[in-house]
Amino acid sequence: MLLLTVMNICLTGDFSLSIGAILVLFVPPLVTLLLLLFFLRLRSQHRELNEEIELFGKLVPENVELDMVLKVMSLSLWRINASTRTIVYDYDYRQNAVDRVAPGQEKSIDDVYAMLAPWDRDRVANEIENLFQGISSELHLIYQMRELYADRYHWMETSATVMSCDADGKPNMVVGTSTCIDLRKEMEKELLVARNRAEESDRIKSAFLANIGHEVKTPLNAIVGFSDILPMAESEEERQKMVDIIKENNRKLLNIFDSMVAQSKEDAVIAQESVEKTWFDIGPLLREIVKQFAGMNKNTQVTVEGEITTDSMSICSNKDRIRTILEHYMDNALKFTPTGKVTLGSVWKEGGLLHIYVRDTGIGIPEDQQDRIFERFVKLNDFSQGVGLGLSVCRSYAISLGGRVGVSSTENIGSTFWLDLLV
Repeated sequence: MLLLTVMNICLTGDFSLSIGAILVLFVPPLVTLLLLLFFLRLRSQHRELNEEIELFGKLVPENVELDMVLKVMSLSLWRINASTRTIVYDYDYRQNAVDRVAPGQEKSIDDVYAMLAPWDRDRVANEIENLFQGISSELHLIYQMRELYADRYHWMETSATVMSCDADGKPNMVVGTSTCIDLRKEMEKELLVARNRAEESDRIKSAFLANIGHEVKTPLNAIVGFSDILPMAESEEERQKMVDIIKENNRKLLNIFDSMVAQSKEDAVIAQESVEKTWFDIGPLLREIVKQFAGMNKNTQVTVEGEITTDSMSICSNKDRIRTILEHYMDNALKFTPTGKVTLGSVWKEGGLLHIYVRDTGIGIPEDQQDRIFERFVKLNDFSQGVGLGLSVCRSYAISLGGRVGVSSTENIGSTFWLDLLV
């Protein structure tokens, strides 16, 4: 119709109505076409909007799940812009985090470096810079960070990877997670202590089994042997010598078992309970011990003396435990002193400190072994009698009394074992 009308105008030469006719003829189709295009555009936008809504519907649950995972694992999620050297935390659910900032807030990576422990700073910084340079693509680090304005350090664990690179292939974005692992490190420490205790217990058991058989058998053999021949003694003097030998080995055997029982009590934490303390005069106790070991000494080349300057001085402590400590000291001194003298002495020091010592002129102790001498089952001379428990008991007893023990010694000159009590 439109084409016939145009041809008719051209043939008749009537162009006066050509513009109006053309408008009448062309405007409605044009409007229709525009409306059609507008409708198609609306449909396209509606479809795109539906797709975005659907995508958003999928992202919201995923973000919620991510948030829950990070919260349960106490993780932080962050991004580092390599070009601006800034770090942004998207999430942060860490406990005891010292580098925490508000989510979305930028922080200089150099400020984070400054918070690292001095002994970890170079190592951590080098690993992160290697990511920026493209030398490595991922990292896993365990390090310590210092609290701001404090000297307390927290253990942190970080994993990171390169997320994107620029046109030249150089990393421009690094993403990673961090978490505080103070609790894990504490557990590792406790496990290490438990393992060391187990190893020590195994060592002690082996040493005990190696020592106890011989140490118990020797005095028992003497007791049994001389008891058998005691009725055959031909004179009273010979009989008395046998009785003295039996008594001496009885004492040795009792000392072994007393040490074992005492150490067992310490292991069972019985000694950690309150120790009964009473007031008593320390002078008579020290003189009694000197007299006791002077009578027991069978070596005519060794004399037992006292240097007691605490006469008529009352203290509040446990008399039996002090006696046990000093008896072990005296027994060891006589055992390892072939000639010279053994001296039991005491002196008051400043601050109400009672210093009791046993000094001998014996074989002495090597300097590198003096720190070990108070450990359980330590025997510097495998041929000497004893199971290596006496000095360990001394240390445990001293601690239970609020005191301490120690030794100073020079090889081939002598040793001084001491007990300090704050009374």
